[in-house]
Amino acid sequence: NTSVATVNASSGYIYAKAERTARIYAQSAIDSSKKDYITVTVTSGTICVESVTLNRSSISLEKGDTFTLSATVCPTNATNKSIGWRSSNTSVASVSGGVVTAKARGYAYIYAEAQDGSGAYDSCYVNVTEDILVTSVSVSPSSKTMTVGASAYLYETVCPTNATNSCVEWSSSDSSVASVNPVSGLVYAKKAGTAYIYATATDYDPRAKITLQF
Repeated sequence: NTSVATVNASSGYIYAKAERTARIYAQSAIDSSKKDYITVTVTSGTICVESVTLNRSSISLEKGDTFTLSATVCPTNATNKSIGWRSSNTSVASVSGGVVTAKARGYAYIYAEAQDGSGAYDSCYVNVTEDILVTSVSVSPSSKTMTVGASAYLYETVCPTNATNSCVEWSSSDSSVASVNPVSGLVYAKKAGTAYIYATATDYDPRAKITLQF
């Protein structure tokens, strides 16, 4: 029913034209008996938010630090995509427009809530510490080629040097290619291929994470 919805014959892109229901078909160009369809309902009513997703599920901050959270609303054509922000403990961490400010030691949850009445929301756990957090991690060497069966140590440099917890945890994106001891940074080459070796600060500051490509 093209008066309700049309579809691009090549891309499958649907354009809603009028309220009611239509079926959109996909059919084999070789065998017309092979086909399927989707039922499309076109409405002029409100499209509610189905989900809200934050870019971080948890963060650690020093007192006085700020961190900007962003929220993704689905569907993208929701009628009202505005987001309301609130903190479960404003004495620990406040939020305004997604910008979180660490105020005192403790923890709080930051909520991003859809404002269309759908009840959709997401939250981020915020840990505020008086510790000096890691701001960056660098690894040497910056890249390495290894033969199967060989092993080599990687070495990290943590900044600032007076970070309260300067430990890192090592991990591999593909341990079948190259595995790494999570504590020592000793890498084992297991088969030909490419893997990413991660060194992540264990104080869980989202700013401190590096990769090394094999």
